[in-house]
Amino acid sequence: MPSWPNFWSTYAGEWAQRSDVPFPAVDASVETWLAAAKQERDSILHLLRTFGHSHEIVQLLAPQVLDELTSPWRDECWQTAIEAGQQDEKTDPTRVRRLAQWGLRAERAVDNKRRKAIVTSTDEWDVEKAENYGRDVVMWLCAPSRTSRLSHYLLFAHIYAEKVAAMIGEDSHPDDSAQTKLQRHLTALRKLPTFKAAFLTNDKAMTVKWGTIGRYMAHVVDDGDGSHQNQLTTMTPQLQY
Repeated sequence: MPSWPNFWSTYAGEWAQRSDVPFPAVDASVETWLAAAKQERDSILHLLRTFGHSHEIVQLLAPQVLDELTSPWRDECWQTAIEAGQQDEKTDPTRVRRLAQWGLRAERAVDNKRRKAIVTSTDEWDVEKAENYGRDVVMWLCAPSRTSRLSHYLLFAHIYAEKVAAMIGEDSHPDDSAQTKLQRHLTALRKLPTFKAAFLTNDKAMTVKWGTIGRYMAHVVDDGDGSHQNQLTTMTPQLQY
């Protein structure tokens, strides 16, 4: 049995000292993980950023747990895409008006349940698809049919924020938004072929390969000075699993 589950369990004591919510152990039930995701979201996200084997933990997460952890980020990305579409001078005026109305309806929603129904409206997303999502990859990712993909992208961008920023020659800041981290991640996928090959399966499903990308990122430094390039190149042959 690998040693990383034992390392993860060492967080249980500190967790119990500050929370009444049961610790989400490796072998904990989905219900336990979901309760932790709902009531201690920030704590879990902090642990995933600091734990040395986060890619192993993510592979264990049930879809509903992943959905809960990333829901606020997905909503933020949708809101940003709505605003970007209205501000783009190339956007058709009819589309600008529709996006404004869509965003306003969501803003005026009486509760989160109603807001989610508005954001995931089939009618709106049918129009989005017909309009090619305004040629906006973030809006494309926000489509309800891609919820899982966006969730994986956002969680990865959160866990490896500093390293992804360094890979593309940018600086990372603690207060960077989910949208900023996602954009850096998309830039890395576009500009770094070896990173993309390690991150996604080479098929129509384009599934995130957490095991492979976790080992890949272990070789990436986060100093942002470009030295990561040599490390990425030298480890490329090791990615042929």
